[in-house]
Amino acid sequence: MAPRIRQATGLDLEAMARMKNAAWRESYPGLVPDDILASLDDRVDGTVALWREQLLNGVYLWVVTDGDDVVGLSQALPGEDDDIDIPLELTMMYLLDRVKGTDLSRALLWTTIGDADAYLWVLADNTRAQAFYAKHGFVADGARRVSARSRAEQIRMARRSE
Repeated sequence: MAPRIRQATGLDLEAMARMKNAAWRESYPGLVPDDILASLDDRVDGTVALWREQLLNGVYLWVVTDGDDVVGLSQALPGEDDDIDIPLELTMMYLLDRVKGTDLSRALLWTTIGDADAYLWVLADNTRAQAFYAKHGFVADGARRVSARSRAEQIRMARRSE
């Protein structure tokens, strides 16, 4: 059975939170402090509660399943950065290593934001993710910040239609 992208439901949320943690552990060693990676499972209940509230408020979360396994997830929300004129932020997109580099990455991005103008924050040292987003029209716009959650430097990338 091929992986499937669909809207998440409340029944998916715990598996999604655990998959997100697994994706961080696969992708971020050396990019995020070890203590952050070690404590991810302490946040599962809080993540599930946040996502459950978002679902109740009509926010879409996208989940990628491969059989019974959650292998990816994504979300876009109205942007909150007041120094950019793009109203949509890709707030998260995570895939497990076993499905990265496949057409699934492109399909998940398309499902989440289509060809809309959007921006995102990516770890400054995550060159693989930056290359993926650049391939899909995103360019670094010079904005930088340190993420409170990961304590790592991030850069903002934005995509504008011509």
